[in-house]
Amino acid sequence: MVAVGCSVSIADLLEVFPENADDYIRQAYYLCLKNLMVQLGHIMQRFAPNEKITIFHDWTDHNAAILTAFEATIGVQQWVSRKFYTTIAPLHWQDCVQLQPTDLMAYEIYKATEAQRHTGRKMRRFLRELLGNNAQIAAKYFPKSVLEKIRDGLPLKTD
Repeated sequence: MVAVGCSVSIADLLEVFPENADDYIRQAYYLCLKNLMVQLGHIMQRFAPNEKITIFHDWTDHNAAILTAFEATIGVQQWVSRKFYTTIAPLHWQDCVQLQPTDLMAYEIYKATEAQRHTGRKMRRFLRELLGNNAQIAAKYFPKSVLEKIRDGLPLKTD
């Protein structure tokens, strides 16, 4: 099993990008989806270099922002992991059984990143037992310092 996650502090996002205060959720989706795609790309290069990924996500008012982030990410011709992605589509969790466990994983990864940030605590016992010892988890938190680098156009390692 492979699980990836990404989170960002809304307060930090608003402080670093005050001009986007009216649409900060859209910006958070954009930032996190791009990061998730990079993380998945690294995993695919290592473990499944001949496979493809179709991304399904929960239906939201921000589907357009998610699609824009997807298209911008795969639109980078020199990005080696772009070859893995076929498409992205929003679905309602009621219509897609596969989204139901991913919601649980997203929540647990969020709890794990929050605990690591604030207390240094390891992942919750529930998640450790659910995943077992062979699971691969990649979670990224964007601290304020990284958001400032993004704002200032400084290079960030992606591939």
